[in-house]
This record gives sequence, structure tokens and C-alpha cells, in this order.
Amino acid sequence: MEYLEINETRRLTEQREYLDTFNSYLTAIEKHPSVKIYIEYEFRVVLAKLMEVLFKMPRHSFKMMNCVRYALRAFPGNIVLLTDIGDIFYSYGMHAEALIHYKKAFNFDSFPVNVEMKIN
Repeated sequence: MEYLEINETRRLTEQREYLDTFNSYLTAIEKHPSVKIYIEYEFRVVLAKLMEVLFKMPRHSFKMMNCVRYALRAFPGNIVLLTDIGDIFYSYGMHAEALIHYKKAFNFDSFPVNVEMKIN
């Protein structure tokens, strides 16, 4: 991902164009997979903000699950992302979905994920 592309993506974030930012990151990862390590944190922040926007929309559950599916394709097996997704769903009262993602993270590595603490 070229420096200009990163700046453009960050500009979209500043303008609160979270869906466009999310899609820009997905495109960048597809074109340049090695960029993942540099944008992972920003990607997770944008995903959380996008989920907040989507939650307020009709059919939010379907839209949120689509974003999660794309995020997990971009970062397969990423326990931090799985835990973040669980936290997002939990914060919106979507406890069944949260539990699914906490369990997935736990199955990858039980050390950094304390599922019981998050669910209780």
C-alpha cells in the first residue's frame, strides 16, 4: 500500500466515512497482504466505528455480520480481532453473537481471552 493510499484512507476516517474506509482497507489488504501488520489497529478501530453506525440502521444485524465476515477473511485467526468483535456485539446487547466470537478466539488461544469474565 503506497503512502498516498494510506493517507487517503485516513482522510476518509477523519471524515467519518467508515464504510468507505473499511472497504479501502480491504482493498489494500487484497492488493498488498503484507500491509496487514501496519494497519491492523486502525482497521479494528474503523470496524468498531462502522459497527456503531450500522447498529443504528434497519437490518443492522445482517449488515454487521457481513462486515464481520469480510474482516475475518482479511485477518483470519486473529484473536484480537475476534475478541474485539465479541466486545462490539456484547456492547450492543447481541450476546449470542458475542459468545460465538469469544469462543472462536478462545479456540485459537485460551491465554489472552478470558471468555468467562466478558460474558458474566
